[in-house]
Amino acid sequence: CIEYKPWYSNKKYHFQDNNQNNENDQNNQNEEKQKSILKFTDEEQDMLTRLPKKEYIIINYIREWLRIVDILFAYAYDTRTTEGEHSCESDWTISTISCCLSWLDCFTSIVELQNSIYHRALTYPLYRNFSLCEVIWNDVSNILSCGKVGVLKC
Repeated sequence: CIEYKPWYSNKKYHFQDNNQNNENDQNNQNEEKQKSILKFTDEEQDMLTRLPKKEYIIINYIREWLRIVDILFAYAYDTRTTEGEHSCESDWTISTISCCLSWLDCFTSIVELQNSIYHRALTYPLYRNFSLCEVIWNDVSNILSCGKVGVLKC
């Protein structure tokens, strides 16, 4: 669900005449891309079926969802800053930004989670920018809007 858009794909850099045709073509291509992204390949389906089936007793679902959002934010940060090409530093970046991976921290509200994530994203990694954190927060909401498939793909 996360896709890097270079500066030259911005609408203001296109000519006025081609803008409407390009916009319609681009919308159709984006919809087709999103549909193909949200489908598992045969290899991924085989891998998912080979996973052991386990049941967990979860008492507090909100806490678990907040942990997922925490990890997704760290993943989206790494994906955004490396333009989708994960590097050898990706593991460190994700584990440092994610509170539940680095300190096994638990949250009770989304505001507490967002404050902690932003604090870590503005303190530890190479790129420290509040507007970058806002864009990544929107990326996480886009990932979550894709449903279970989008979360599992990440």
